[in-house]
Amino acid sequence: MSVNFTINRPLLLDAKVIEDEEEGTFEGFYCLQIGAKFRSLHIGSGLYTRETLLSPPPALFLELEYDRNRTEAAILRSSEIPIYFNSPLEGVSNSWHDTRVEYQNLEIVKQLTSTTFETIPHSDLLPPGAVFAKICFFYEWLDVMEQETRAYELLKDTGVTPRFLGHIHQHGSVIGFLLERVEGRPPSVQDQDACEAALQKVHELGVAHGYIKLSDFLVTGEGVKIIEFARFRENASRKSLRKESRRLRAMFSKLASQGTGKRTTPGTTTLIERPKKRRKYN
Repeated sequence: MSVNFTINRPLLLDAKVIEDEEEGTFEGFYCLQIGAKFRSLHIGSGLYTRETLLSPPPALFLELEYDRNRTEAAILRSSEIPIYFNSPLEGVSNSWHDTRVEYQNLEIVKQLTSTTFETIPHSDLLPPGAVFAKICFFYEWLDVMEQETRAYELLKDTGVTPRFLGHIHQHGSVIGFLLERVEGRPPSVQDQDACEAALQKVHELGVAHGYIKLSDFLVTGEGVKIIEFARFRENASRKSLRKESRRLRAMFSKLASQGTGKRTTPGTTTLIERPKKRRKYN
Protein backbone atom coordinates (compact mmCIF):
# COMPACT_ATOMS: atom_id res chain seq x y z
CA MET A 1 0.00 0.00 0.00
CA SER A 2 1.56 3.28 -1.07
CA VAL A 3 0.18 6.67 -0.18
CA ASN A 4 -0.70 9.10 -2.94
CA PHE A 5 -0.67 12.59 -1.49
CA THR A 6 -2.08 14.18 -4.63
CA ILE A 7 -5.51 12.76 -3.84
CA ASN A 8 -7.24 14.51 -0.98
CA ARG A 9 -9.82 11.85 -0.29
CA PRO A 10 -9.65 10.62 3.34
CA LEU A 11 -7.45 7.60 3.98
CA LEU A 12 -8.30 5.67 7.16
CA LEU A 13 -5.05 5.00 9.04
CA ASP A 14 -6.32 3.55 12.29
CA ALA A 15 -9.57 2.93 14.12
CA LYS A 16 -10.68 1.91 17.59
CA VAL A 17 -14.16 0.89 18.72
CA ILE A 18 -14.85 0.95 22.47
CA GLU A 19 -17.86 -0.42 24.30
CA ASP A 20 -19.69 1.38 27.09
CA GLU A 21 -20.51 -1.69 29.18
CA GLU A 22 -23.08 0.11 31.35
CA GLU A 23 -25.17 1.35 28.41
CA GLY A 24 -24.32 -1.42 25.96
CA THR A 25 -23.38 1.12 23.28
CA PHE A 26 -20.26 1.71 21.20
CA GLU A 27 -18.17 4.69 20.16
CA GLY A 28 -15.51 4.98 17.47
CA PHE A 29 -12.21 6.84 17.21
CA TYR A 30 -10.55 7.28 13.81
CA CYS A 31 -7.31 8.71 12.47
CA LEU A 32 -7.56 9.95 8.89
CA GLN A 33 -4.98 11.17 6.43
CA ILE A 34 -6.17 13.85 4.04
CA GLY A 35 -3.43 14.89 1.68
CA ALA A 36 -0.32 14.99 3.88
CA LYS A 37 -2.20 15.93 7.07
CA PHE A 38 -3.63 13.94 9.98
CA ARG A 39 -7.21 14.49 11.05
CA SER A 40 -9.21 12.75 13.78
CA LEU A 41 -12.86 11.82 14.19
CA HIS A 42 -14.82 10.73 17.25
CA ILE A 43 -18.24 9.13 16.77
CA GLY A 44 -20.08 9.21 20.06
CA SER A 45 -21.87 6.38 21.83
CA GLY A 46 -25.27 5.19 20.70
CA LEU A 47 -25.18 6.45 17.12
CA TYR A 48 -24.15 3.30 15.27
CA THR A 49 -23.81 -0.41 15.86
CA ARG A 50 -20.43 -2.01 16.53
CA GLU A 51 -20.40 -3.49 13.02
CA THR A 52 -20.98 -0.10 11.39
CA LEU A 53 -18.28 1.53 13.50
CA LEU A 54 -15.81 -1.20 12.58
CA SER A 55 -16.51 -0.66 8.86
CA PRO A 56 -17.82 2.90 8.52
CA PRO A 57 -19.16 3.90 5.10
CA PRO A 58 -16.62 5.99 3.13
CA ALA A 59 -19.28 8.65 2.54
CA LEU A 60 -19.18 9.44 6.27
CA PHE A 61 -15.59 10.66 6.00
CA LEU A 62 -16.17 12.51 2.73
CA GLU A 63 -18.84 14.68 4.35
CA LEU A 64 -16.43 16.10 6.92
CA GLU A 65 -15.18 19.64 6.35
CA TYR A 66 -11.70 19.98 7.84
CA ASP A 67 -9.37 22.91 7.33
CA ARG A 68 -6.31 24.39 9.07
CA ASN A 69 -8.48 25.57 11.97
CA ARG A 70 -10.63 22.42 12.13
CA THR A 71 -8.35 19.44 12.77
CA GLU A 72 -10.66 17.30 14.91
CA ALA A 73 -14.30 16.39 14.47
CA ALA A 74 -16.89 14.83 16.76
CA ILE A 75 -20.28 13.44 15.81
CA LEU A 76 -22.44 13.20 18.93
CA ARG A 77 -26.04 12.38 19.74
CA SER A 78 -26.48 15.87 21.17
CA SER A 79 -25.53 17.58 17.89
CA GLU A 80 -27.14 17.34 14.46
CA ILE A 81 -23.93 18.33 12.66
CA PRO A 82 -20.23 17.54 13.34
CA ILE A 83 -18.46 19.65 15.97
CA TYR A 84 -14.96 20.79 14.98
CA PHE A 85 -11.88 21.57 17.08
CA ASN A 86 -8.34 22.70 16.50
CA SER A 87 -5.91 20.94 18.80
CA PRO A 88 -2.13 21.01 18.44
CA LEU A 89 -0.67 17.68 17.38
CA GLU A 90 0.88 16.11 20.45
CA GLY A 91 4.17 14.36 19.94
CA VAL A 92 6.92 12.39 21.62
CA SER A 93 9.08 14.68 23.75
CA ASN A 94 12.29 12.62 23.60
CA SER A 95 13.92 13.25 20.20
CA TRP A 96 17.42 12.06 21.05
CA HIS A 97 18.47 10.96 17.55
CA ASP A 98 19.84 13.49 15.04
CA THR A 99 17.86 12.12 12.06
CA ARG A 100 14.29 13.23 11.42
CA VAL A 101 12.15 12.11 8.51
CA GLU A 102 8.86 13.71 7.47
CA TYR A 103 5.90 11.34 7.59
CA GLN A 104 4.87 12.46 4.12
CA ASN A 105 8.18 11.10 2.78
CA LEU A 106 7.36 7.56 3.89
CA GLU A 107 5.90 5.11 1.40
CA ILE A 108 3.80 2.59 3.32
CA VAL A 109 4.42 -0.91 1.95
CA LYS A 110 2.60 -3.05 4.51
CA GLN A 111 0.80 -2.54 7.83
CA LEU A 112 2.01 -5.11 10.39
CA THR A 113 0.16 -3.97 13.54
CA SER A 114 -1.96 -0.91 14.36
CA THR A 115 1.24 1.10 14.92
CA THR A 116 3.92 -0.81 12.99
CA PHE A 117 4.54 -0.55 9.26
CA GLU A 118 7.02 -1.68 6.67
CA THR A 119 7.96 1.49 4.81
CA ILE A 120 10.32 2.89 2.21
CA PRO A 121 11.63 6.33 3.25
CA HIS A 122 12.12 8.75 0.37
CA SER A 123 14.83 10.72 2.13
CA ASP A 124 18.49 11.43 1.49
CA LEU A 125 19.09 11.00 5.22
CA LEU A 126 18.67 7.22 5.06
CA PRO A 127 20.08 4.49 2.82
CA PRO A 128 17.68 3.10 0.19
CA GLY A 129 15.47 0.15 1.05
CA ALA A 130 12.66 -0.87 3.35
CA VAL A 131 12.66 -0.14 7.09
CA PHE A 132 10.21 -0.59 9.93
CA ALA A 133 8.23 2.39 11.22
CA LYS A 134 6.34 2.74 14.47
CA ILE A 135 3.82 5.56 14.29
CA CYS A 136 1.50 7.00 16.93
CA PHE A 137 -1.83 8.01 15.41
CA PHE A 138 -3.80 8.39 18.66
CA TYR A 139 -2.59 10.56 21.53
CA GLU A 140 -3.30 7.81 24.08
CA TRP A 141 -0.47 5.80 22.47
CA LEU A 142 2.04 8.54 23.22
CA ASP A 143 3.14 7.08 26.53
CA VAL A 144 3.94 3.77 24.80
CA MET A 145 5.87 5.56 22.05
CA GLU A 146 7.77 7.57 24.68
CA GLN A 147 8.65 4.32 26.47
CA GLU A 148 10.01 2.62 23.38
CA THR A 149 11.88 5.71 22.20
CA ARG A 150 13.63 5.92 25.56
CA ALA A 151 14.39 2.19 25.53
CA TYR A 152 16.14 2.38 22.17
CA GLU A 153 18.13 5.37 23.38
CA LEU A 154 19.40 3.47 26.42
CA LEU A 155 20.14 0.28 24.47
CA LYS A 156 21.61 1.83 21.33
CA ASP A 157 25.15 0.56 22.00
CA THR A 158 24.30 -2.95 23.19
CA GLY A 159 23.85 -4.54 19.77
CA VAL A 160 20.80 -6.49 20.95
CA THR A 161 18.12 -4.30 19.35
CA PRO A 162 17.38 -3.34 15.75
CA ARG A 163 19.26 -0.16 14.88
CA PHE A 164 17.32 3.02 15.59
CA LEU A 165 17.41 5.09 12.38
CA GLY A 166 15.64 8.27 13.39
CA HIS A 167 12.40 9.99 14.36
CA ILE A 168 9.28 10.47 12.25
CA HIS A 169 7.75 13.91 12.47
CA GLN A 170 4.65 15.62 11.19
CA HIS A 171 4.54 19.43 11.18
CA GLY A 172 7.24 19.60 13.85
CA SER A 173 5.79 16.97 16.22
CA VAL A 174 7.56 13.63 16.64
CA ILE A 175 4.98 10.90 16.06
CA GLY A 176 7.14 7.78 15.77
CA PHE A 177 10.49 6.29 14.85
CA LEU A 178 12.26 4.17 12.24
CA LEU A 179 14.10 0.91 12.82
CA GLU A 180 16.29 -1.12 10.53
CA ARG A 181 14.48 -3.98 8.84
CA VAL A 182 16.02 -7.12 10.29
CA GLU A 183 15.58 -10.62 8.89
CA GLY A 184 15.53 -13.53 11.28
CA ARG A 185 13.68 -16.47 12.75
CA PRO A 186 11.97 -17.32 16.04
CA PRO A 187 14.23 -18.81 18.71
CA SER A 188 14.56 -22.57 19.18
CA VAL A 189 15.74 -24.47 22.25
CA GLN A 190 19.29 -24.32 20.90
CA ASP A 191 19.17 -20.50 21.09
CA GLN A 192 18.51 -20.35 24.84
CA ASP A 193 22.04 -19.32 25.83
CA ALA A 194 22.17 -16.61 23.17
CA CYS A 195 18.78 -15.22 24.20
CA GLU A 196 19.75 -15.21 27.89
CA ALA A 197 23.00 -13.42 27.02
CA ALA A 198 21.08 -10.78 25.04
CA LEU A 199 18.68 -10.19 27.92
CA GLN A 200 21.62 -9.99 30.31
CA LYS A 201 23.06 -7.09 28.28
CA VAL A 202 19.77 -5.25 28.81
CA HIS A 203 19.79 -6.05 32.53
CA GLU A 204 23.38 -4.80 32.93
CA LEU A 205 22.03 -1.29 32.27
CA GLY A 206 19.45 -1.66 35.03
CA VAL A 207 16.71 -2.00 32.42
CA ALA A 208 13.90 -4.57 32.57
CA HIS A 209 12.10 -5.52 29.38
CA GLY A 210 8.90 -5.54 31.39
CA TYR A 211 6.97 -8.39 29.80
CA ILE A 212 9.36 -10.80 28.18
CA LYS A 213 8.08 -13.36 25.63
CA LEU A 214 9.84 -15.66 23.18
CA SER A 215 8.20 -13.69 20.37
CA ASP A 216 10.25 -10.68 21.52
CA PHE A 217 13.45 -12.42 20.36
CA LEU A 218 14.63 -12.66 16.78
CA VAL A 219 17.61 -14.81 15.78
CA THR A 220 19.48 -13.02 12.99
CA GLY A 221 22.77 -13.37 11.16
CA GLU A 222 24.15 -10.71 13.53
CA GLY A 223 23.01 -12.48 16.68
CA VAL A 224 19.87 -12.31 18.78
CA LYS A 225 17.81 -9.12 18.65
CA ILE A 226 15.19 -8.12 21.21
CA ILE A 227 12.15 -6.12 20.10
CA GLU A 228 9.05 -4.53 21.60
CA PHE A 229 9.78 -2.39 24.66
CA ALA A 230 6.31 -1.05 25.45
CA ARG A 231 6.61 -2.04 29.13
CA PHE A 232 10.31 -1.50 29.74
CA ARG A 233 11.44 -0.08 33.08
CA GLU A 234 14.53 1.92 33.95
CA ASN A 235 16.33 1.50 37.28
CA ALA A 236 14.70 -1.88 37.79
CA SER A 237 15.40 -3.69 41.05
CA ARG A 238 17.73 -6.68 41.09
CA LYS A 239 14.80 -8.79 42.26
CA SER A 240 12.70 -7.88 39.22
CA LEU A 241 15.63 -8.51 36.86
CA ARG A 242 16.21 -11.96 38.37
CA LYS A 243 12.51 -12.69 38.06
CA GLU A 244 12.57 -11.73 34.39
CA SER A 245 15.58 -14.00 33.76
CA ARG A 246 13.80 -16.89 35.47
CA ARG A 247 10.72 -16.25 33.36
CA LEU A 248 12.79 -16.55 30.19
CA ARG A 249 14.38 -19.81 31.36
CA ALA A 250 10.95 -21.20 32.21
CA MET A 251 9.69 -20.40 28.71
CA PHE A 252 12.61 -22.28 27.16
CA SER A 253 11.97 -25.22 29.51
CA LYS A 254 8.38 -25.31 28.33
CA LEU A 255 9.56 -25.11 24.73
CA ALA A 256 11.92 -28.05 25.28
CA SER A 257 9.15 -30.11 26.87
CA GLN A 258 7.15 -29.84 23.66
CA GLY A 259 9.73 -32.17 22.14
CA THR A 260 10.08 -30.33 18.83
CA GLY A 261 12.96 -28.04 19.67
CA LYS A 262 11.23 -25.12 17.95
CA ARG A 263 8.05 -23.15 18.29
CA THR A 264 5.10 -24.67 16.49
CA THR A 265 3.21 -21.39 16.32
CA PRO A 266 5.28 -18.19 15.96
CA GLY A 267 4.02 -15.43 18.22
CA THR A 268 2.94 -12.03 17.03
CA THR A 269 4.15 -8.78 18.54
CA THR A 270 1.62 -6.14 19.52
CA LEU A 271 1.66 -3.10 21.73
CA ILE A 272 -0.12 -3.16 25.03
CA GLU A 273 -3.26 -1.03 24.90
CA ARG A 274 -3.44 1.58 27.63
CA PRO A 275 -6.60 3.07 29.16
CA LYS A 276 -8.24 5.55 26.84
CA LYS A 277 -8.01 9.22 27.81
CA ARG A 278 -11.46 10.67 27.28
CA ARG A 279 -11.96 14.12 25.79
CA LYS A 280 -14.86 16.17 27.10
CA TYR A 281 -16.96 18.18 24.69
CA ASN A 282 -18.86 21.20 25.89
